[in-house]
Amino acid sequence: MAVARKLAVGSEDYYPSYAPKQKRKIRIKKSVSPVAGVVVGTFLIVCIFCTGLSYLYLKASIAKINLQIRQVEESNTAIIAENEKLKVKVAGLKSLDRVETVAISELGMVKNPQIEYLAYDMKMVETEGIRGVAAENISMDGKKGQTETQISAGDGIFKRIAEALFARG
Repeated sequence: MAVARKLAVGSEDYYPSYAPKQKRKIRIKKSVSPVAGVVVGTFLIVCIFCTGLSYLYLKASIAKINLQIRQVEESNTAIIAENEKLKVKVAGLKSLDRVETVAISELGMVKNPQIEYLAYDMKMVETEGIRGVAAENISMDGKKGQTETQISAGDGIFKRIAEALFARG
């Protein structure tokens, strides 16, 4: 038997009789077609394969570039070593001793005679006379009895200047 109970408004157990009952939702499972599963699986496998190929391509490119860098560094080292050898060779060719040897032997040049400066005793010149002392003492090499053909052009000019200076005195 059913007895109605009267509940006060505001109490916890108050449920009005006019409140609708909650509807239950019925879920209908939709099945995924096997073709869609195969397509998605194949797509994932292709994506993973392409990612792997891209990774391998990048690694191979990096290895190729590193090989080229090593080859360029080796050639650079060889060029630097050759440059140093050439610098040593140039320094040897520029040496003054070598230049002098080549000039004398191959080009037929003559070594410049050393210039000697002579000091004249003016008191001796005044007492003995100019001609005797000048002819005897004026010589670039300091040798007596030298002929005109043995005296270089500079020596001849010096001799003439000395004679002119001593002739005035």
